[in-house]
Order: sequence, then C-alpha cells, then structure tokens
Amino acid sequence: MFNKILVALDRSTASQTVFHHALFLAKAMPTQLMLLHVLSTEDYGNPGLEAVTATGYYQILQADQIKLYQQRWQADVNESWVKLQLIADQTNHTGITTEIKQLLAQPG
Repeated sequence: MFNKILVALDRSTASQTVFHHALFLAKAMPTQLMLLHVLSTEDYGNPGLEAVTATGYYQILQADQIKLYQQRWQADVNESWVKLQLIADQTNHTGITTEIKQLLAQPG
C-alpha cells in the first residue's frame, strides 16, 4: 500500500510516541521509514544569539558572541544528527529499512 512513511521528529516527548506508532505501521505493512528532523533557530532548546543593548535602542553583536553561537549551533546540529542515526540503526535492526534526513528551515 505505502512505500515509505515520513516520520517528523523533534525534541518533544510526543515525538517518541509518533515514532513508535510509525514503526508499528511499518512492521505491519511492511514498508520503509524516513525519519526527518527539521532544525530551526526558533525551536525551543536551540542555542540563542544574545545581543548587548548599547544605547537602549540598538543591539550590538560582539564577534566572540557570534563565534560562540556558531559553535553551539554546530554542536546542536551534530548532536541531533547522532540521535537520528541511533534511532535509524535501532530501526534497521528490526528489519525495517530506514532513511534519515536533517534540514534547516524556519516555521511558517
């Protein structure tokens, strides 16, 4: 019936429930899974970029703040990818072929 089930994952606990339901369906059909995690700078838990208000009107970003933000963001991207790979590996061991994708996008 279906060739592939798209499973959108995030950091929420509801994601785990969604994944388990998709895995159950994939085993019953049988079909493949595609696990998708969309990264957004606006997501809860992602590193923020803190600015200093110099005059009360304009925010100033210091070079070291930008560098720290970039390092935190990359660490977050890497951590999310490793988690996605771990889930895919566990799923593949159950006999369900699983693909993973991680994209950067903004809501809306």
